[in-house]
Amino acid sequence: MDSLRLPRAVNAADDKRGSAVPHGNTALDPIGNKVLFEKAQYILNPRKPPHQIQIKNIRKTNEGYYRVNFTDSQVITNGQPQKDTALLDLNFPFSVEDMGSLIKRCRNEPGVELFLSFGPGSSDYPKKNDLDAKEDKRAFFVVDEAFGRVWNTQEEASQRRHHVKTSDLKNMPERTFLFNKYTEEAKGAFDVIQAVNVISEPPTSPTIGRVGIFIELLAPGGKWLMAEIYSPDAYPLSRVKSEAVKLGCTVEVLFDNSSDPKWSSPTRVPSRLVKKLQSEYHVDPTHFDKPRETYVAVIHKPAKIGDLQNDALES
Repeated sequence: MDSLRLPRAVNAADDKRGSAVPHGNTALDPIGNKVLFEKAQYILNPRKPPHQIQIKNIRKTNEGYYRVNFTDSQVITNGQPQKDTALLDLNFPFSVEDMGSLIKRCRNEPGVELFLSFGPGSSDYPKKNDLDAKEDKRAFFVVDEAFGRVWNTQEEASQRRHHVKTSDLKNMPERTFLFNKYTEEAKGAFDVIQAVNVISEPPTSPTIGRVGIFIELLAPGGKWLMAEIYSPDAYPLSRVKSEAVKLGCTVEVLFDNSSDPKWSSPTRVPSRLVKKLQSEYHVDPTHFDKPRETYVAVIHKPAKIGDLQNDALES
């Protein structure tokens, strides 16, 4: 079977059906620029019900981005849906093939490992210079709600870290597929998951478990690399262990300096482990430039689904 190829991204410049995109104060024609409106809807609506976001108009900026004015029907102000604005990168190279079809196609190629990078931002996405020995045998799925958003200094300064534009992503492996969200077909699909500083402990609902969400995405026999690096609301490692074990998984702790004396500088992550995290899991080594409170663990899912179910029932 031929190697998989990165699906062609839908870029504004590639949309031959659309009319010329005007700059400045002229709103885009929603009919002639249907592809751009659909892409804006996808970026703004990753976890919301269909039709909750209503786009009023889109205008192209001089920098080549797009200012989108919209209403959110789930947020009501003075009896009306809340009006909002966002600056988007509508040239962002999302996969044009849906996640379910890609997962099925990759699964049908012998020896291919499905790798999910969840919430990597602009640092922990897969890169060729990570020196991954399995790169040619992996299909990389990268999911982040920040994809396609541009930092707007006037309106969204406090949310800068939740914005990733096209120019933030470089040197990705050929089989890299970018999405704003995962779909139902992702459950039980991935051999390897990487998530760094993704799980936080919400102060309002500390009893709700987060670990099972990721374990559900693992294929039988899969593994999930998780790391929390100097995150004030980091999910405690003790909770990770407890929740994973209840689901029949095992937890391999690669590093944990949480027991270091509070008055001392945290133990630095060993350089050998930093290289391993980069080459095997595509974790950016700059996370470890300075000693920080850190834990790194790998959660292993049993090879047989029955093992997982039986262990969970017995716990």
